[in-house]
Amino acid sequence: MKKIFYLLFIIFLNFSCNSDKKSFWEIYGELKNSNDEIIFLKHLKNEKIVIFDSTKITNGKFHFKDTSSKSEYLFLEISQFNNTPLLIEPNNKLIFKSDAKNLKNYDAKGSKNIELVCELNSSYNELLEKLDTFFTVYEKKLSVKKVDSVKTIKEFKDSLDIFIKKHQDYLINFVEKNINSPSSYFALMQRIDEKISFFSINEHIELLKKVDKSLYEKYQDFELAKNLHNFLIRYKMMAEQKHASQQAEVHKKNAIKIGDMAKDISYKNPDGKKISLFSLKGKYVLLDFWASWCKPCRLENPNLVKVYKKYKDKGFEIYQVSLDKDKKSWLQGIKDDNLEDWIHVSDLKYWSSEPAAKYNVRSIPSNFLIDKNGRIIAMNLRAEELEKKFSEVFTKK
Repeated sequence: MKKIFYLLFIIFLNFSCNSDKKSFWEIYGELKNSNDEIIFLKHLKNEKIVIFDSTKITNGKFHFKDTSSKSEYLFLEISQFNNTPLLIEPNNKLIFKSDAKNLKNYDAKGSKNIELVCELNSSYNELLEKLDTFFTVYEKKLSVKKVDSVKTIKEFKDSLDIFIKKHQDYLINFVEKNINSPSSYFALMQRIDEKISFFSINEHIELLKKVDKSLYEKYQDFELAKNLHNFLIRYKMMAEQKHASQQAEVHKKNAIKIGDMAKDISYKNPDGKKISLFSLKGKYVLLDFWASWCKPCRLENPNLVKVYKKYKDKGFEIYQVSLDKDKKSWLQGIKDDNLEDWIHVSDLKYWSSEPAAKYNVRSIPSNFLIDKNGRIIAMNLRAEELEKKFSEVFTKK
């Protein structure tokens, strides 16, 4: 029995120790041509790069260690222009080898994701070297006195576009291939300078969304993941605000007002026959927008029935446009509300209704009273207003 209790105690002790075990990461660095400088470790915090730690390089070697349960976007830096970005992951040992005079060219081992970032970095440095040679060649060409500068500059821009497009294609392919790796964030961040980026929000929004969807849930504590996710939220809000503003401008521009001439519309009735609004010229016409699913419309229909019966023999007609999308429901609504006596049309496109768009209808019920000459003389008449206006119109007549 004592042996059993002893074994249970050992198991419990091991379990407790394992539960308290914290995640950590380490960086072991080896640098050629070092003068025992201070090397800084920086990280991204609240969209700013700040110093995280520092240490002295001794005999070309340095070491950083930290307890962390999240992936980190880090920078190793010896001086302002001698630095390089890195990815480190929890419970990972990164072996970093480079030259103290140029940290940008390095080799890193530690995990598949770290090696992918290293691959990206190598391809980027190769591009910069090619571009440096490319710029030098064109500088020499432009320095020649008799050179056609306009032609040379065009040639330069065209060639630069080819360089950029080729690397852009490489990065897109890299992201698609490694969509489940945080190295994708590093690919999206690459740029030549402040003015030349390989990705644009308008052109590559779907790729950015794809990366966010694939990685954010797993890496939401990773600063690059948070930044992209928050950026996409802000972008969506701005796009929605812009769309709403544009729509408001369109509605304002297309707003129908009393005194305007009516616009002709011609759509099919329940029998499939097209009927034009302008075919009713010479009559007073109530152009009414409704739908069988619209309760306020259904409550208003009895008022229409009442005025129609009273004024139909005095040169009055109703041209009723439905925003239904189901023909059966539309016909049932007509039958149930006893609306069979006047003209009904619909394109059955719901809120994408073309006649509704033409009359800038944003809510229903909506109506327009049109006189004999096709001019709008009243809008959105309800109940007593409807009866009052018709009494006024036909008394004058």
